Amino acid sequence: GAVTIAKNEEELIAQMNEALANPDERTEQRKAMIDLQISKDLVGTSKRIAAYLKIKSI
Repeated sequence: GAVTIAKNEEELIAQMNEALANPDERTEQRKAMIDLQISKDLVGTSKRIAAYLKIKSI
């Protein structure tokens, strides 16, 4: 999977250490998750959010 879920402090520390030791471990899974969750490129995201909020405040 793209992420791990820690159920307690010990698991959290172990998972953080594992991620730091192997930063490229889940790269493809994380990219796939982002592609699934975000339909547009992240470039210009702030401008799109600001434009949306401006429209909604009218």
